[in-house]
Amino acid sequence: MNTNYRGIIAAAGAITPTVALVQDGNSVQREKAAGVLALLATNSDNRVAITAANGIYPLVQLIQTGNVPERVNAMSALWTLSTNDACKAVIAAAGGIPSLAKLACDVGEYQKEVAAGLLWNLSMAPENREAIAEAGGVPPLVELLRSGNAVQKMRAVGALANLVTIPECQIGVAAAGGIAPVVNLLQYGTVPQKECALTVLLHLSECSRKIQAGMVAAGAVPAVVAILYCGSDIMKQDASRVLANLSSSQDKSAIAGAGSISPLVALLWDGNSTEKLNATIALANLSMDPASRAMIAAAGGIRALVMLVRDGSDDLKERAAVALFNLTLSQENKIMIAAAGGIHALVALLQNGTKTQKRNSALALSNISLNDRYTAHSCYGDDSGAKVSTSRRSSPP
Repeated sequence: MNTNYRGIIAAAGAITPTVALVQDGNSVQREKAAGVLALLATNSDNRVAITAANGIYPLVQLIQTGNVPERVNAMSALWTLSTNDACKAVIAAAGGIPSLAKLACDVGEYQKEVAAGLLWNLSMAPENREAIAEAGGVPPLVELLRSGNAVQKMRAVGALANLVTIPECQIGVAAAGGIAPVVNLLQYGTVPQKECALTVLLHLSECSRKIQAGMVAAGAVPAVVAILYCGSDIMKQDASRVLANLSSSQDKSAIAGAGSISPLVALLWDGNSTEKLNATIALANLSMDPASRAMIAAAGGIRALVMLVRDGSDDLKERAAVALFNLTLSQENKIMIAAAGGIHALVALLQNGTKTQKRNSALALSNISLNDRYTAHSCYGDDSGAKVSTSRRSSPP
């Protein structure tokens, strides 16, 4: 159908009788009428008109009960209609979500592509996400990540990137074995696939220790670290946040061992404000591990952290002071902190900082002031140092 004629055909009154054929026609008529609506729906005004003519309900009915050609045309129509926010709500209200969840694991490749695309579009509306989870939509999307074609993978990971904003879907992705295929897509997918996969991992990294451990076991850390070297600014921001979240877990050695410290230190110098904050949180947490302290120092992290204590925002000063405190648990690092001007920066923070900044700088200065006859001490009873939360306000407990 010529695109120039679609508006003319609709204006001539074709939509209402076409909807009637989808609802009450014979099999051939239903198939052809659904195909006509799929073409007409590529016009934004026609999408509104089809919805106003109650065209969505019979299309949903057709994907539930129609034969394969009827379903294919009805799904194509709904796919285009679902780009309209009002249509998303009507498709959900008409019971379309359970049918689409089922069709996403159907035998037809095109049907799976369109079903995944519809779930992606519908998941853009926050109110539909719980309904998709309840309809069992997460496992078939995960399966498409594992075994689908490129289009299916893109649409599935796009849908999951929206769905994992709610706890039910976070748990569902992990339970369906979805972490490994998401990591694989981050490593080997196209740029849009990588962007969505990283979004999925970002939300999963904010979940339980069990899910965080699953991410580490699936190889998420080296895949995320690679983004710090070659990703866009937005991707680097998300990747640094993932590492900040994971660094609060028990997997610090795995994170440091994946080569994360050098690019994180680089972000302290060259990143935007969010990247710097994420990197500082990650390094502060990693510095609780003795081996990581040496790596941070070797990567030039001490000079960068001193710079942030001196010139950073309040959040950066607070967290950089925690990192320096942890680093002072090493005698060699105390010397390097002093040589980098850290004492002057910490004293200035002690004099002029916020209450939390003063406390953090005092802890660091206390350790620096101990001479070689004593061992730098932690107020936590061991050499594990202080952990930094990824929330906006934090300090050593």
